[in-house]
Amino acid sequence: MPRKSGLALLAMLLPLLGGCASGLAEHDSPANNSGERLVKARMLLRTDPAQAAQLLSATVASSPHDPVALGDLGIALDLLGKHADAQAAYRQALAVKPDLRAARVNLALSLALDGHADGALETIAVIGPAATSSPVELADVAAVHALAGR
Repeated sequence: MPRKSGLALLAMLLPLLGGCASGLAEHDSPANNSGERLVKARMLLRTDPAQAAQLLSATVASSPHDPVALGDLGIALDLLGKHADAQAAYRQALAVKPDLRAARVNLALSLALDGHADGALETIAVIGPAATSSPVELADVAAVHALAGR
């Protein structure tokens, strides 16, 4: 059976993970192991966020300007309750790619979970509703508002 590329495998798993494949094409190279680490880390996020964080930290160490890896690291850190560290990872992702909606939404969620309602609402207000908003993103935006008491 031929081995699937990291991007193809992730595309098959996206409905289960609720993730975003944007920006992963550059990872799908035989010379670059970070794509495989990203796929494995995303698979571990729900079952073992600590191990996912380790894999993602290694990916970020080898590719510090990778907004997808930084955003995924933020998710793993949030799942571990390390909200300040997660927020730093999301902010790094946004510094590299300011229009990365997933990182902005996840930053807002993290801020709301961490008790920073005003910061969460300010962060989410920047993106506003879009025709390209996924149902998951819309649910996350609603969650930010709910967590912020709005």
